[in-house]
Amino acid sequence: VDSRPCCPDPLCLLRGVLFGILVTVHGRQKNGERRWKCKRCGRTFNRWTGTPFARLRTAKSTVILAFKMYVCGLGVSDVAYVLDVQDKTVENWIGRASDYSRRVLEHLFCRPVSTIEVQMDELWSYQWTRRLKRWIWVAFEARTRLWIVFHVGARTKAACKKFLTSLRQRITDPRLFTSDGLERYQELLPDFFPGVPHGIVVKKKRRN
Repeated sequence: VDSRPCCPDPLCLLRGVLFGILVTVHGRQKNGERRWKCKRCGRTFNRWTGTPFARLRTAKSTVILAFKMYVCGLGVSDVAYVLDVQDKTVENWIGRASDYSRRVLEHLFCRPVSTIEVQMDELWSYQWTRRLKRWIWVAFEARTRLWIVFHVGARTKAACKKFLTSLRQRITDPRLFTSDGLERYQELLPDFFPGVPHGIVVKKKRRN
């Protein structure tokens, strides 16, 4: 199996075309990583070009470990302390991964998603420090649990409008919306999705 990568240049006509003869070997870097050259545009690249690992001097295993610790709930300062690096270094890694994830999602959902029931919710988390709280608006397809869109911001009417605007661009023919009792949904959903029913999910806590 030919493991040659494709050209990553967004302006190249061969971008994303997986065909071995379209790129040639272009030597190796000091770390032993093989470089490639596109026959059409002449750009040179390696297999990490365009990813969060591009041009990083830190071992990839260390960066991946930082990602795992961060998504498990450790703060930036805690991750930096464990790995013996600066806070700004960890912030840079996370920023790279966040931007790459956004581009991947935009590529995968460039076409509207066919949905039946769309569930919406708001989560909250801290950004970098516990003094900076952020709300995450999320929407996913109830049957497949596919995340359709998310928006990071405040829990305000303006943020809800941005969230629903993105959602309207990503789905087709929704038949039902469900959410918590947040008044923003009840106020704005009829404007963005006229005639689509909206159900409110009420959560009850069990008493032992």
